[in-house]
Amino acid sequence: RVNMSKKETDIFQGIKLGLALLSKKEKQTIILLCLVVSFFSFFEIIALMSLMPLISIISEGESIKFLNIYSNISEVVNLPLDFDSLEKHKLAFLIACISISLLIMSSIVGVISQFLILRFAAKSATRLANDMMKLIFNANMYWFSDKNSSILTRIFFGDIMLWGNDFIQKIITIFQKISLVLFGAVILVYTFPLSGLL
Repeated sequence: RVNMSKKETDIFQGIKLGLALLSKKEKQTIILLCLVVSFFSFFEIIALMSLMPLISIISEGESIKFLNIYSNISEVVNLPLDFDSLEKHKLAFLIACISISLLIMSSIVGVISQFLILRFAAKSATRLANDMMKLIFNANMYWFSDKNSSILTRIFFGDIMLWGNDFIQKIITIFQKISLVLFGAVILVYTFPLSGLL
């Protein structure tokens, strides 16, 4: 129990230290980026959920609950579509087109999300490396004589890259995955209250 507690403490201290290396502007950016990837996660869930009425129509012939959702959306955006009066094959084709379009857009959104995360991590690592370089250049000769060159090499080519690639990226990705699970759970429970909760 003591070891587990110590490991948990080390993990939280590591996260706190890793976040402390971010600049004030980067901390604001990472919050904004987490909100953006959360929205992208919600969009991915919607794209996956759009397959459910199609599967239901093909297997059962109709899906009243999902058709009501599509009808409500068409009313909001003023589309001249009456889902209730469409024939089964036309309805299946229309919903298939909607689902495919949403899945393609979801894939594009996923690529954009990864690009934003990678770019932010690379910029943060570059900024930290520049700050470290300025500190080293301003250090006196006694400091240089006391340090091993391999330690400095490890800091720039190991630790900073590790911080950018394995810490910053993973923190945002973890937040994205948590958002994905939460949005999926909320939509599932809302759509199917009892079975969704189970």
